[in-house]
Amino acid sequence: MRALKFREFDDVGLVPFEKLLPYLRGGFATPEQLPAIFRHRRRGKLSKDQAVQADLVGAPRLKPAPGDTFVYGGVLHWHFGHLIAEFVHRLWVLREPGLENATVLFVGKKHVPQVFRDCMAYFGVSKWQVVDSPCIIERLVIAEQGKSIGETPHPQYEAFLGSLAQENRLDDLETERRFAVLRGHLPDRRFLGEADFERFLEGEGYVPFRPEKHDLRSQLATFLQAEEIVMSDGSACHLFDLLPRTDARVALISRARRTDWKARDAKAVVNSIEAKCRELEVFDDTSHVASPTRDGRQRPLGLRYVPLDRLIDFLKHHRFLREDARMTEQPDMIADLQSYAALHLRDQIRDVDNTDELVAFLVSRLHENTLENERLKTAIAKRRGLCGLARRILG
Repeated sequence: MRALKFREFDDVGLVPFEKLLPYLRGGFATPEQLPAIFRHRRRGKLSKDQAVQADLVGAPRLKPAPGDTFVYGGVLHWHFGHLIAEFVHRLWVLREPGLENATVLFVGKKHVPQVFRDCMAYFGVSKWQVVDSPCIIERLVIAEQGKSIGETPHPQYEAFLGSLAQENRLDDLETERRFAVLRGHLPDRRFLGEADFERFLEGEGYVPFRPEKHDLRSQLATFLQAEEIVMSDGSACHLFDLLPRTDARVALISRARRTDWKARDAKAVVNSIEAKCRELEVFDDTSHVASPTRDGRQRPLGLRYVPLDRLIDFLKHHRFLREDARMTEQPDMIADLQSYAALHLRDQIRDVDNTDELVAFLVSRLHENTLENERLKTAIAKRRGLCGLARRILG
């Protein structure tokens, strides 16, 4: 296995971040002029990063102070999941002789989120600087990524992650060993009834874990020491990208079927987790309520439908639940539908006159015509007060 590579380049143009998906635009002004190994990768391949139309004529030229070195870090992205999945995996180069105290340059906005500061502390980065306007770096060290999103980490990088876990003393923190990371309390990308399902799991011995309520070190320590995790597909999955291999058994509730158009992103998450845990089981029997946009991403308040009886049977089959576990109270889907409709269907609901029309309209928003959605339609139709729901939505 070849070693990870880095190289110093002269006169590298850096420009503000513009776009993340479907292609990265920002960071390197002219990525096509760099060797492929140093450009941004996704799933082990070039991400088809694009040049930014920025005029570098007259742009300021930055050079490190005498005795210092500039190292390229990546894009300082505001999204927690993408930041830790894509934009911190060049920092291994700070272990190279002569680069231990280098200044790391990130492209982003001057406002720095706390999670980024936490990442810098975890990686031991003592000096970093944010570039928020076009500039030319007279000399810049660029390292290849130790891993890319959806890719198994390079062995050298995996060893580096192991050393980080030891240096940050993750094993010293007392953490839960059996927990659930679900999204029922969040306003976006949850499945119908997810909050009720979390309460059911809590009764079965899974402690609810809310990563956003903990600092990064505590999150990583909890995942590193885990024995069993039931979790929904989301940003928290990428905590595994910062860890060495763990002894955890993980049940992942995917946000997409393996056969639909978002399966590529779902597989990327699966690959990231599978490389870091003892056992991974994936439940992908899910349907979209809020249709994904054209690039395969869900809308900000996307909802999904998951048949909970099948999910519970799945967890029993894979020994995450005892055989006699039962969810005695059926989840109330109305609150989830209300929050979705209030943001996305407000104008359309003004024209709904009666309960039957409201039911038909909500069901018409389902992305897939499946048996599960027919069951959902029946469940909704049996509920009372849907006209009252419409009145509450309209205020």
